[in-house]
Amino acid sequence: MATEQVTVPGEGKKPAAAPRSAEIAAHPYLKNRIARIIEHIDRGAFGAVFLGELENLFGLVAERVWLGESALAPLLGIPVESIEARRSDPELRHDLYVASHERWSSYRQLKSQSAEAAEDKFHDILQIIDPSLLSRQVAIKVLRPALASSGDADIEARTAEIVKSQFLRESRLLSALNHGNIVKFFGLVDDPHYGLCMILEYLNGVTLDEGLSRGRMPPEKAVELALGIAEALRYCHEDPSHPPVLHRDLKPGNIMIVSGESGMRPVLIDFGIGKFAGPAQTQLTMPGAISGTPRYMAPEQWEGDSSKITTATDMFALSLVLFEMLAGEPAYSSDDDISALRAMALNQRLPHPKGLRDYEHLRGISRRLEDLVEIGRRKDPARRWSMGEFILQARSIFQTRIYEQPPEEPKSLTELRIERKIHDWRSEQIDTRIHFLKLEEGVDEASGLMRSGRFEDAGARMKALVKEILPLPKRYIPLKRDLLRRLLVLAWVEYRVGLFPAIPGALESAGALLGAVRSDDYPVLYTRFRFVERLFEPHKAVVLALNVIQANFVNDVRLALTALGARPDPAKIRELLGRVDTGKAMFAPLDARRVGAAAHKRAARELDELANALANLLGAE
Repeated sequence: MATEQVTVPGEGKKPAAAPRSAEIAAHPYLKNRIARIIEHIDRGAFGAVFLGELENLFGLVAERVWLGESALAPLLGIPVESIEARRSDPELRHDLYVASHERWSSYRQLKSQSAEAAEDKFHDILQIIDPSLLSRQVAIKVLRPALASSGDADIEARTAEIVKSQFLRESRLLSALNHGNIVKFFGLVDDPHYGLCMILEYLNGVTLDEGLSRGRMPPEKAVELALGIAEALRYCHEDPSHPPVLHRDLKPGNIMIVSGESGMRPVLIDFGIGKFAGPAQTQLTMPGAISGTPRYMAPEQWEGDSSKITTATDMFALSLVLFEMLAGEPAYSSDDDISALRAMALNQRLPHPKGLRDYEHLRGISRRLEDLVEIGRRKDPARRWSMGEFILQARSIFQTRIYEQPPEEPKSLTELRIERKIHDWRSEQIDTRIHFLKLEEGVDEASGLMRSGRFEDAGARMKALVKEILPLPKRYIPLKRDLLRRLLVLAWVEYRVGLFPAIPGALESAGALLGAVRSDDYPVLYTRFRFVERLFEPHKAVVLALNVIQANFVNDVRLALTALGARPDPAKIRELLGRVDTGKAMFAPLDARRVGAAAHKRAARELDELANALANLLGAE
């Protein structure tokens, strides 16, 4: 398992002392024999990792019930109501373990007679247990927050709380993730002797850090491993089965390389400072603290502002890991002190100390492989690859096996200027194409809103697109024609569902596009436009009247009401109330069938609400 890291202001990693073998001998079992600890295999700043063997798989269910998942209690033969009634009972946990042990013993006994019968009888509880647990070997990650005395009790207490919170957060992160390139999480145990323990997949392999200590990797192997890591990170960032997760501490020591039937498989094994992405997430670091391992930290991590850490941060670290696999040494030296690393990272104009071509064995590296690494580690997050772009590029390189190409001859100043002009022209073409595709996406998005019944949002989106697309040159005519078709569909749907007040806006936008679309199907589009116009004609006058009432006697009065202040003038209130009464008088004869039932009901409600609010103000005076 990987070395663990915890964020502490101004501190790097400090490995804890390994537990003594006598300690394991004295306390070999986790709570009520869930698992037997065999040997110590790794250690980190505030914890240790053991090789273990599961003794009672159903005990993991008991622990989940104890930690709050009461709905699982019937799987142990205990009613949910009984669990809730006994939450304060200190004997509850013991009874849960006894029940789990009895069921586990029954399962194993029945399985020795008939595996099929055992699977059938204990089907429900087996469904929530990962099948790979049946191999019984696991890794047990233990939180042991033993800190040297700082002389400040408040700091020590705060640090201990942060450590515990990070450990629990890591368990929540891993419990939400299920990917072949991420270590599996099987459960959390709060043990009387060992404290908080995570039960994890046991991986029989070496860390990438250990692998690189033997020398650099061939490019094809480095790219293959980088692809597996990138797939895991994209799953963390984008998979809809869980909230987005940021790793924030990707490095060779946190990647295990496991041999399998399909070759070498990279596995992310440490999410100690990972976090669910999103503004609602709790900040667990101390104010001004930085999170990460200095040699692999992106510039935005050095700023100490967690809101600036995004998926691009993981991209930066992945590129540094790939750099190290190719070069055989880290992109940043371990001899550099924290202040030097920080200064280099935050200076946007300062290039990285080394590029791939600075290494003799990489002088002939292909341009595509160099771009894969160097773009991924741009200091500006906006200029890095997205994880999806990285995967596309890496997969193409891996499939075509283009790792090397003849070195380029040095170019003269004139040749470089010519190349720059060609580059600028092509960049403009790419920007134009990107703009076109973004507009296409906008049109598709508006259609999606319409299909989901959000007609008002769809109309607003299409209206904005018309303003943007209308002045564009002839090459945008296909896009204008497509948007016109969808606008006419929107107007027709709005007519069918009775949203008559929205139709004038759709027709106005469609009419503006008609003049810009000159093509073979123009007569068809014009005919459709006139068809919707004629359908709307009987509603036009009434809708116009409603729009006038809405603008002058609802929206304007509402604005004036909000501007009255704490002590409004009674004369002003009467004036506004008179305007609302005028609006109600104009509204009374309007036929709901002509303006649409929803619009008619909303206007009536808004007029009544304004009248009541003004009357209440007048009464208060």
